[in-house]
Amino acid sequence: MSMDSGPRYYDLDGMPVSEARWAVMWHTEDRCVAQTLVGADYVVEARWVGTDREDRRPGPPHIYRVSVHPLGYVLPADADDDTPATLLLTDETVVEESFADRSAAVARHDQLVASLRHRLAAASYLTSGCVPLRDLLTEPLTPA
Repeated sequence: MSMDSGPRYYDLDGMPVSEARWAVMWHTEDRCVAQTLVGADYVVEARWVGTDREDRRPGPPHIYRVSVHPLGYVLPADADDDTPATLLLTDETVVEESFADRSAAVARHDQLVASLRHRLAAASYLTSGCVPLRDLLTEPLTPA
């Protein structure tokens, strides 16, 4: 079997499944394996995607993604001082990495959370709270 004709969809354990089975799995709660709000500015999440973007990579398919997303806030057009802001995940992605198995994805999630918490604590020490903390983080995130 050539790499081009191999399976395209995988279950949580990396076993090939039909597109129909993958679609059912896509809509389950098992898809998100770890999600952490860090400060008020970021969400770090590890999730199963069930497909491998790197079809020609040797080894098992990388079916889990770990990503860091900055958060945004939305106020209605008619907002006043007492209107609560709605928190939303922005389309921007600061980090996105892929992994072959759940345990590696969760381990990387935990490393990114620790690194981001450390960097946000250092950044908040340097500012008076006037600058969004994510604007101070220009370096790529690394393990703590």
